[in-house]
Amino acid sequence: MVTKEKTGVLLSSDRSMEISLESIKNGNAGLNKHRLYLLSKVPASNEWHRFSKDSITIKDIAYLSAKTGHEFALLRGKKEDILYHGMKYYCNISGPLVDLLKNGHLRLIAHSHPAEHI
Repeated sequence: MVTKEKTGVLLSSDRSMEISLESIKNGNAGLNKHRLYLLSKVPASNEWHRFSKDSITIKDIAYLSAKTGHEFALLRGKKEDILYHGMKYYCNISGPLVDLLKNGHLRLIAHSHPAEHI
């Protein structure tokens, strides 16, 4: 896959991401500064936190899952992202987030599954 960054062209592949996720899962690598910050705001299951809109990517939640072995959900509203830290096998979203989802103020962008086969 070729993607364009502000500084030029970035070459990457699905295999390189798989290797990175495996390294994090096995404890041979760590999260970058941004992902450590995200995790610091939702360190335990069933916690959630608001972030500025478009500040979290699907790739971010994949790396958080590799690190913790838990699922994560990315919810997005008009002006914010919500990161939800789930459990090993599911995200049990409840409380005010459910109402915001039902009323259309938030939408589910993605959720991650910790890969047992990585």
